[in-house]
Amino acid sequence: MKTAIRTQIAKSSNYSIMHIEILSPRYGGNDYFEPIGTITFQQTVGEERWYAMNFVVHTSNIKHLEKVTKLAKFISKNSDYNSQPDDIKKLIGADEHVVYECDFVSKSKIGEKLFKVVVEGNHYTNIIAKTEAEANRILKKKNIANAKLEFLKVVVL
Repeated sequence: MKTAIRTQIAKSSNYSIMHIEILSPRYGGNDYFEPIGTITFQQTVGEERWYAMNFVVHTSNIKHLEKVTKLAKFISKNSDYNSQPDDIKKLIGADEHVVYECDFVSKSKIGEKLFKVVVEGNHYTNIIAKTEAEANRILKKKNIANAKLEFLKVVVL
């Protein structure tokens, strides 16, 4: 199982909340992700261990609801009360993403090249690839009329 996620931690004076957002492609099979659910943990200030794992659904899409429910069921069957966030991430095959240039980007893309796809002079979308040739293959598969690639920068997170 491989699961796209993004992790954030919110802190207050008494405790911290870790949000592990479950990401799903917005449009089947493309690079645009959206959060469809969250696994949360709580931690008391000064403590090392996290506790109170909880699942929250952020979708009205039935397929996404089923995906989050299936994931929650899998985690519940294969973890226990003392499971820590790193244990859960390992269990679900977490592919950690961050927001980069307005898109969710996998940390595994560090060092690859970010290309801007331009259509009729306007920025249409981004493509991340190891080489320009690979980016052109991806662009060809997307079948975007009159699209051109422009190298933007190397991905650093």
